[in-house]
Amino acid sequence: MINKHLTNHFLKRKFNLIYVIFLLSTGFHINLSAQQPIKIQVFEERTSSIPISKFITGNFIESGIGRQVDGMWSEMLYNRSFQENITPFKTTVWEALQLDKEHYNKNAPFWHSGYEENDWELVNPGNSGKKRTHGEESFIGFNSLIISNETDESLSGIKQKGIYVEQGRTYRFSLFGGYYTGWGLKSSPSLDGYPAIYQELLKTKKVTVCFVGEDTKDTIFAKTLDFASTQQQFDMEFAPKEYTGRTTVEISFQWKGDLVLSWCSLIPADNMNGWRKETVEALREIGPPIIRFPGGCFASFHRWQDAVGPRNQRTPQVSYFWGDLEPNDVGIDEFLSLCGMIGCQPQITINMMTGNPFDAAGLVAYCNGPDESLMGRLRKENGVQRTGKVTYWEMDNENGRKWSALQYAREVNRFAKAMREVDLGIKIMMDDYSFPYELEWLPQMLEIAGKQVDFVITREISLEHIRKILHILDDYNRKNNTNIQPVNTEWFADLDAAEPFTDPNVPMHHDWTARNIYEQALNYRQIHWFYALNSAKTILDFMSLGGSFHLANFNNCANTWGGNIIECSKEGVWKSPAGEVFKFYKNFTDNYPLRSEVKGDNELVKVLACEANTGIVVNIVNRGDRGVDLKLAMPANYKLDCIETLYAPNKLSRTYLDHSEIRYEKKEIKTSPSTNIKPLSVNRIVFSKTSLK
Repeated sequence: MINKHLTNHFLKRKFNLIYVIFLLSTGFHINLSAQQPIKIQVFEERTSSIPISKFITGNFIESGIGRQVDGMWSEMLYNRSFQENITPFKTTVWEALQLDKEHYNKNAPFWHSGYEENDWELVNPGNSGKKRTHGEESFIGFNSLIISNETDESLSGIKQKGIYVEQGRTYRFSLFGGYYTGWGLKSSPSLDGYPAIYQELLKTKKVTVCFVGEDTKDTIFAKTLDFASTQQQFDMEFAPKEYTGRTTVEISFQWKGDLVLSWCSLIPADNMNGWRKETVEALREIGPPIIRFPGGCFASFHRWQDAVGPRNQRTPQVSYFWGDLEPNDVGIDEFLSLCGMIGCQPQITINMMTGNPFDAAGLVAYCNGPDESLMGRLRKENGVQRTGKVTYWEMDNENGRKWSALQYAREVNRFAKAMREVDLGIKIMMDDYSFPYELEWLPQMLEIAGKQVDFVITREISLEHIRKILHILDDYNRKNNTNIQPVNTEWFADLDAAEPFTDPNVPMHHDWTARNIYEQALNYRQIHWFYALNSAKTILDFMSLGGSFHLANFNNCANTWGGNIIECSKEGVWKSPAGEVFKFYKNFTDNYPLRSEVKGDNELVKVLACEANTGIVVNIVNRGDRGVDLKLAMPANYKLDCIETLYAPNKLSRTYLDHSEIRYEKKEIKTSPSTNIKPLSVNRIVFSKTSLK
């Protein structure tokens, strides 16, 4: 769900390139008529008795959609297990994109190489064909690929285009295959039980792996392998010496017969526990304090057991809700490894819709159980060592797709009891957003499941709505001696612009019913600076609630057609405009929101003053095209230390792999001169407390 705040109060005006800020310790004022006059009085009076939660700048990763995990993960091949008849994107994807198949291409403004899905092709379609094994040779998934060649004279095999490699970087390629002889006709020189009549099958046949530069047609790497009738794994490394660019990988043979392939893999050698090095570095830079996984709607059809253990033995699955293929290379263990590397808390969404309490309890045990337990032994067999526990558990996603509010509450009660029998220390999140008239149902839901619930989930970003939830929860907590808090596990910022665009083709307001108009689509709006400014305003709204509002996960982490904090293309990883905002608020020092009085035309300006460890921080988000003529009055004994500003030249500014239009600056202030707060900017003004004389 997206909460919309429509603003219809400004005429379109010419963009003003003059950037002006005025910051003062007390009473210093510059009169610039081109700017918005605003007066702010800050008081040393907390508006919340609970410190602001550090989890309000969390994030969200969903498998099976939008090239999220695929872009972050180090695997460079699409469909590495050679699956066929992959389910295309479903209606749910096209509705979310507000596009159709014809508009989903390189012309889409969010597009980069991370969205390419180049599947395997036959090297020589005229003299070869494909079929599948049935009931045998199934080392990953339910069957393997067979490629036939009709003659010894022709070349056969498969190839995949669009694989980006860099000069000097080392890559590891693995392949699991053999030549096909039919069911049961196998021979091995090292295994007992094969009769002498199969000696002919001990012969090997030549198969070549080759990487060819698509720009130069030069061979980057080639190796000939000896394939046997029993499939086996081949591993090799290469580092392009004089080539950076796209390549085609080709697995080929020139003999009459059948080649059988189960899986292959291509990863950079500098990957970090399977994740792209660039991914880990970017997320460390942004610093999300908590990340939700594996969905979203994907979670409602996900069997966690299918995504643990050796990756080359996991069964790929169709992303049931969204379409396309989910290889299951990234499961709970890989997700927890990523959280450990970037230093964030994990949040797991369990499958209630197509799962059961036994499986949910098993997942808690797999994550949190002791090493000597049944699930602990399974972890060790999978080569996993736990260094911490998973505290936050979300009870599925958008549950109104299956249940009424009260039916769902009963299911939460049933699942949560089974999960808490494994670990009493976990915290349970219950959905309250996907049912009609959710606020009316919430008291009854709490009567059913409140004793098992720690958090109630909303998808609203409206402060008015969240305060209504807080009122209901306060009443229940007071009567039941509980401490249930609201959270938002998946939020979009406002998709409307605060003011009209200079470009008349870009509508100020978002329309969910529009289709095939790039400027109106959800993802066009998410890739630009005005959406990042709206995100910053929402973060301040969450902070203003203090610690009574515990957690918020931005939608999403990577790719997702533009709605993200990082973009993951084949060539590299970079921060989105929203990602720059979240980096700006990384490890914020704000502890308690403070009372402040704002006078003036401030509809485009969000102000939040907070008590910090050593003083006061005044946060200002200016979403307007003009600067702010500001009078700032602070309590006594505070001095201005510095101002940090994140800004861009216009609302449609954005970021790219090779450059960014977003700018950051920090100014240390030792006296009290005037400084400039720019239009379209996010600002942090830091005051330190001085000792009384």
